[in-house]
Amino acid sequence: MCGSLRYQDSIFHTVDTTLGVYFATANPFGLNSSQDLYLDIYQPANDTQKHRPLIVFQHGGSFMNGSRNQTIIPAYATYFAKCGYVVASIDYRLGFDPLSTGSSERAVYRAIQDLRASVRFLCLQADQYGIDTNSVILDGNSAGCISGLCSAFISEQQFPSAIHGTLTESSDLGPIDSSGNNDFGYRYVKPRGVISHWGAIMDTAFITLSDSLPVLCIQGTADATVPYISGHPYSYPIFPIVYGSLPVTTRLTNLHVRNKLVALIGKGHEPEGPDPTINDTMNNEGREFLWQIFKPLPPAITGPDTICYQKPATYSVPHIAGSKYCWQLTGNGVITRNVGDTINVLWSDSGIVTVYATETNYMGAQADPVSYRTLVAPRVKASFTFGVYQLQCRFVNTSKYESSVYWNFDNGDTSSAFYPVEPYTPGTYQVTEIAYNEQCAAADTFISTVVVDTCPFAHFTYQEAGLNGFFYGDTSNTVLYDWNFGDGSMVNVVTPNVLHQYQHGGNYSVILSEINSQGCKNSDTVVVSIFNASVDDINAGSVSVICNLFSSCDVKLTEPGLWNMEVYDILGQLWMHRQISGDYVLQTSQFRPGVYLIKLSCGNQSLVTKLVKQ
Repeated sequence: MCGSLRYQDSIFHTVDTTLGVYFATANPFGLNSSQDLYLDIYQPANDTQKHRPLIVFQHGGSFMNGSRNQTIIPAYATYFAKCGYVVASIDYRLGFDPLSTGSSERAVYRAIQDLRASVRFLCLQADQYGIDTNSVILDGNSAGCISGLCSAFISEQQFPSAIHGTLTESSDLGPIDSSGNNDFGYRYVKPRGVISHWGAIMDTAFITLSDSLPVLCIQGTADATVPYISGHPYSYPIFPIVYGSLPVTTRLTNLHVRNKLVALIGKGHEPEGPDPTINDTMNNEGREFLWQIFKPLPPAITGPDTICYQKPATYSVPHIAGSKYCWQLTGNGVITRNVGDTINVLWSDSGIVTVYATETNYMGAQADPVSYRTLVAPRVKASFTFGVYQLQCRFVNTSKYESSVYWNFDNGDTSSAFYPVEPYTPGTYQVTEIAYNEQCAAADTFISTVVVDTCPFAHFTYQEAGLNGFFYGDTSNTVLYDWNFGDGSMVNVVTPNVLHQYQHGGNYSVILSEINSQGCKNSDTVVVSIFNASVDDINAGSVSVICNLFSSCDVKLTEPGLWNMEVYDILGQLWMHRQISGDYVLQTSQFRPGVYLIKLSCGNQSLVTKLVKQ
C-alpha cells in the first residue's frame, strides 16, 4: 500500500531535542563587544530519513526582548518535528535606540544577519542533522517574521542605515551574509518559503517576481501592534511604516506567486495567548502550506491505451533521482517486473483497468497519486448467426473484438465480408468463420451447420377472363405444382402457369401446393373472383369478333367507346394489349399455333372469345 503521511500529519510519537547549540558570535547593540548566539534543534526520534526540510523559527519581542524558547515555540517546533521536519529556534541580537528610526532598522538588519548565520551553520551541519539544504523555511512570529520577510525579499543595499550607521550607531554592520560565522562559505541559502505569524515588511515594492517565494501569512485583522494593513508598529512614529499580511499577500497574488492569507477576524496581536485554538490554526495551516511546497508534482504515467488479454504491458513515469514509486492496480493483473519508475503488468482479465503511481521524493514527501486507464481487450471470439430465405443464406457476424473475418461456406466460396449473403443449392453445409484480431495477433474459429431451406416458397397470382382463370405460380425450387381450383377440379403439372375454365361465375378458394424434388411441400390459398361472362359470349349489339384459322380476326364495334383488347395464351401469358375505339383487324400471323383467348372490356362490359390458331 502507498500510505506515507510524512509532512502531512504527526507520524512520529517522540522528538529528540538538542538545546543550546552554539552557531555564531556577533557585535550586539550597546556597550558589549560580542554576543554568542545559540539555537535549539527539534528532530523526529528514530527517523531514518537523511534529507529533511528545515524550519528556522525566530521569536518575537519587538527586537527588544524575547527568547528562543518563549511561549508557544517549543510546542510549535515539537509539532512540526513529529510531522518529519527539522526545526531550529534561534537567538538573534536584540536592542535599538527607541528614539531613532535608523536604529530600529539596524535592529532588523542584525536579526537578518543572525538568521542567515544560523541557516549557514545548519547547512554546514546538514549531514549531522539530516537537513536538505535546498528546503529551508523561514518562520517566526511578530518581530521574528518581520526579519524573515525582509531577509527573503530585501537586499543589504536597501538598508542604507545599516551600512552607513546613524548618529547614535556609527559603526557599519557589514555585509548581510558575513556576520557571526563563516560557515557554508558565507553562501546565502535561498529559502523555499516563508511563514509569517503577525509579521510585516517595510515595503511591498521590495517583493519582485524574481524572488518568487511562496508565503503563508496568519494575522489578526485587529492587530494594534503590527498593522494588518499598514502603519507604524505600536502606532509609534519612530518605527518605520510597515506593511502587514493583507498588502503582502495582495502583492504576491498580483505577481502570481503562491501565497495564502489566513485572516483572523477581530483578533489582535499574538492571539494564541488569549485563544489557544489559534495554535491549532497555526499548526494546521502551516502543515498544509508546507506540504504543498515539498510534495512532488504528480508524475505523468505513460502506457498503452489498449492491450490484449494476457499480453505484457509496460507503464512508466519520468525518472527523478532520489524518488521512489509505489504502484497499484485495479482489475486482475500482476506486476511481473518493477524497476521503480517502470513496471510490466500481465493482465489476466478484460475490461477497463487502472494503474496508479505515487511518487515519494528524496525528502520522503509523497505526491498525490496519479492514474492511467487501459482497455484490456479479451481474446477474440468468433461467432455468427444466419437466416435462410429460399436458396439464399444471410450471415451476420457476431464475433467480439475482431478486426477482420474469413468465411468458408462449404460450397466452394469464401468471403471476408462481415455480413455476407451466399446463394446455395438445397443441402446441408458446415460453414466456418475465422475471426482475427490483428493487433493481438490472435484468431478464433466458429463452425455451424447450415441447412438450406429446401421447401418451396408457395405463392401465386391470377387473372380472370370471363369464366377463365389464368394462374401464375412461383418458380423457386419447385418441380410439381398441385392445383385445387375450388370447384372440385384439381390438376398436377410441372409448369407454374395454368388456365382453368369454370362453369359458373363466383368466388372460389384456389389452393396451390408447390413440391420440390425432395418431397417438401408448401401451400398458398387465394380467393379468386370469376365473372359470369363466358368464352364466345359476345354482345352483338356492342361488338363482334370474327376470326379465321390462319391470319386475322375482325373486330367490329357497333357502339362508340374505348375498349381494352387483351390476348392470352392457354398458359395465361399476355401476348398483346391494345386500346381501340373503332373497328380493328387483329393480325394473328405472328402467333404460334394453339388456343388463345381474346378479352374485350369497356366499362362494366367484359367479353371473351376463343381464337384457335392453326
